[in-house]
Parts: sequence; structure tokens; C-alpha cells
Amino acid sequence: MKKLYFIKKINQPINNSIVLYLDEAITETDRIIGLSNRHYLNDKNGMIFIFPRKDIYNMTMENTFIPLDILFIDENGIIKTIKPSAAISKNYVNSEVPVSYAIELPYGTCEQYNIEVGDKVFQ
Repeated sequence: MKKLYFIKKINQPINNSIVLYLDEAITETDRIIGLSNRHYLNDKNGMIFIFPRKDIYNMTMENTFIPLDILFIDENGIIKTIKPSAAISKNYVNSEVPVSYAIELPYGTCEQYNIEVGDKVFQ
């Protein structure tokens, strides 16, 4: 079941927030499967990975058929890095800094909705 999450733009009122519909990957099995074997995501849909501790994480696209934007987020909900990723790639996408969450969205979502490093994610 998808849950609603929001992204608040820096220096914008909360009523201008971007609405996202995200599956939650909480367990290790959920995080390993992620968006693997999916061929399509609707606009503003994706997955949030809830990590067990703050750390530097690597994401893989090996069995993911959709190119994605990956947002790496700290424990306060602040987007720290945004990385594009190609479909079916064995390369790892690294958070570069310790994070508590990652969100995968269809590629181009961040550009389309002007989602940037420093924006805040909340539920």
C-alpha cells in the first residue's frame, strides 16, 4: 500500500509541497527487492527505503528496468544528494554522505518538479 509523502521546497510555504505516493521498503528483504522487475512507475510514484541506521549506502539497478532519480535523505528529512541512475546497470549509486533514507522516483521527476538538494521530505 502506498503512503503519502511530501517534499517542501526551500523558502516555500508548506501548501506548495510536492505530493509523492511511495511504497515503503522497511525490512531488509523489501530493501533488496526494491523496484526490481518493475517496468513502469506512475508520475510521482516510487519507493522510500528506510534504513536501519544512518550510514553511507549503495543502491544497485541490476534488475530494475526503469531509469530512476535517487534521492538520499538524512535523519531530518533533508535531501543531501540526488543521483540519476540507468536501468539494468550493475554500477552502484553511492549516497556519498551518511543518510537514513533513499527515495527512488522515475527518472526526470526531480527536474520536472524542481526537487533539489536541501528540500525537505516529510509524511
